Amino acid sequence: MRVVFGGVRGSSPVNGSQYTVYGGDTTSILVLGDTGERIIIDAGTGLKNLLPHLGESTDPLVLLLSHYHLDHLMGLPSFPPLYQSGRSIKIVGLVPPSGRPDTWQALTTLMGEPYWPVPLAEAGSMLVTVGVSTKDGSWQGEYTREYLTVGSLEVRVCPVPHPGGCLAWRIDDPANRSFLVFATDMEWSQAGLDQRRAFKDFCTNPTPVSTMIMDGHYAEKEYPSHMGWGHSTLQEVAQVGFDVGAKHICVTHHAPENDDETLDDRATILTELVRELGSDAQTSFVRQGQEMKIVGTDNSEETVHRNAGKVLLMVSELHQMGYERLRISPGMSPSGQHWRCVITHVDNFDPDHGALVLDGVNDLLTYSSAVGDQFFGWDDAAGDNPNSLARKFIERFPVIARLGRGDDEQYVQWYDEVVNLVKKGDLPCAYSDWSEDPEDAILPTMGGIRKLSMPPDGEG
Repeated sequence: MRVVFGGVRGSSPVNGSQYTVYGGDTTSILVLGDTGERIIIDAGTGLKNLLPHLGESTDPLVLLLSHYHLDHLMGLPSFPPLYQSGRSIKIVGLVPPSGRPDTWQALTTLMGEPYWPVPLAEAGSMLVTVGVSTKDGSWQGEYTREYLTVGSLEVRVCPVPHPGGCLAWRIDDPANRSFLVFATDMEWSQAGLDQRRAFKDFCTNPTPVSTMIMDGHYAEKEYPSHMGWGHSTLQEVAQVGFDVGAKHICVTHHAPENDDETLDDRATILTELVRELGSDAQTSFVRQGQEMKIVGTDNSEETVHRNAGKVLLMVSELHQMGYERLRISPGMSPSGQHWRCVITHVDNFDPDHGALVLDGVNDLLTYSSAVGDQFFGWDDAAGDNPNSLARKFIERFPVIARLGRGDDEQYVQWYDEVVNLVKKGDLPCAYSDWSEDPEDAILPTMGGIRKLSMPPDGEG
């Protein structure tokens, strides 16, 4: 599966020499399946740049619309395939909770008098429109449908917060284990708890996403003056991408005022943010004209257990080296698809709860099974054993190592239970993110998980 980016700009198109790298056309991308499928997402001014990739006039197209704001539609009225009599086009758009306007009504208004001379009904192509409810993500008239089949590809949808409503799209190629989520015009800070859980579940079920492309219109300092405008920050993109275990985290919907130099700087910041979270996921700001191969994932339970086991046994090695004050907080991601483990020192744990971290930002490391054998962002540790991982840990994280040095005999005795689980092929689970009670770990979908008794509180 490949993606061609026709336009990646948000709000309005721009032009000039300062926009030559990332481009000035508004959102429109093309997903090309390995067996000839062509799925377009959004019809901004970048739609015209996709024409060389759309095949013959008889090749069918599917157009997925995130929402009906003009920057995502202004390329549609002059789109040549719309007027090709032999072209079959299926357009999928959002329908508000009231049911009006549906996809056909919205597009008919766009292309009606006095805005456009050729009505949609007279365009000439064999046109079918489909609606998706922004209330619950159900397919209009087909409420039990789980996904839309386009050749060998599967299309799923998830409503996301944006003024007037918006849809995020997921396209899966099960045969090649490549999975893409495209979430433009999403304001993460305006998402409620249920919406956040739904989106993360969307990114991790039925399988973890390979590549996540998300709206990152603002820097964190810009957001307070633009709250409610419908867009997310770089920090939110990094965190969400990390939480769902994406192998490639990408930013789209670039603000029209941000030139190439600004976006280059922000691309560097995105990478730094992701590395600070302990992930080595590939990061990028997508560019107009760019073609991207969506690489498949290998997330078998055997692989997950092997890599997670190395991390846990590394901590045991550190204890033997005199760093007994280092502790873990193992658990599952909100989707239940990824096992995670926080490593920090004893003073960073709630004295009344031996697995509850107090400061989730400073003096800690997080490993997620989503990153595989790229431990803590290292690109030279795939073949390491637990002992060599422990030595790299001390060398590369001297502050955490120093804070973890010292005796804690009671905790080390408890940790023997963890080591025994690992040697049996199991992984420990002391909490689950979706449980209201951190001591009430709901067993996730991944096999070989064992709920632990709580570790000793405070220092041994």
